[in-house]
Amino acid sequence: MGRATYLEELTATYTNIADTMTDGARLAINVANIRAPFGVTFLAWDLGKAVADELELDEELPICWDRQHPSITQDYCLVFKA
Repeated sequence: MGRATYLEELTATYTNIADTMTDGARLAINVANIRAPFGVTFLAWDLGKAVADELELDEELPICWDRQHPSITQDYCLVFKA
């Protein structure tokens, strides 16, 4: 599966969830930007932008691990509000 397909499938999943949320409900997504052999994937930013087309971004919380995996450039908890 390519990156574009993966992003599309994730977006579709969260769009389906958004359709079931009541007003004021929150959705938290843990997603990271990842260093790959071909460069950095900005999955967190791309997914955040895609989900923000359906839900309001309420908070962007960087996650700081004691020992973050070397391939993760930054890990986030993105919180959206219906």
